[in-house]
Amino acid sequence: MGFRGVRVLELHDEHGAHFHVITNRRYKIKTVLAIGERYGFGRTHVQWVKNVGGGIAYVCKYLSKPRSPCLKGVRLWAAFGKIERTRVSDIITDSPFVRILREAMGSPSPDELRGEPAGSPIRRYRRSFIKAMPIAWERYLSSFDSEYKLRQILWQRRRFQGQCELSSQWFGRMPEVEEE
Repeated sequence: MGFRGVRVLELHDEHGAHFHVITNRRYKIKTVLAIGERYGFGRTHVQWVKNVGGGIAYVCKYLSKPRSPCLKGVRLWAAFGKIERTRVSDIITDSPFVRILREAMGSPSPDELRGEPAGSPIRRYRRSFIKAMPIAWERYLSSFDSEYKLRQILWQRRRFQGQCELSSQWFGRMPEVEEE
């Protein structure tokens, strides 16, 4: 039929596997239903995606759902039609936090990944994701809250002096400290 797009697998407890599909062309519902009947599809629902961002959000919603244990190792999405080979690593996310995290890790910026010239040269030290996360959060939160770092230092001092209690829900039961 000469179209291309992306399909995402979703598994429901009540009615099994089904696919969410976005294509680059618009088809009459009769054509889609005929294809479904030919290949044994079940219920079919067609909706016109009027903006690209909405279509991407639609697919991402299903990609971000928790994976059923029976789908371990199964590829949940794939491109079809005349599209170059696509991998998850080909997806470039871009947000202020992602830019800061990439800088903290020593990874290329989204602009560099897309082949655009970067604003400033990036130092190419390599840092693991786990080690880069606290650094990135501090830089990110400090970018719009100038007193963030100072408040964290004050909070830690009070915490270690026993002036505040941590929630047992998040931090577990606090150990009993014997006074000398």
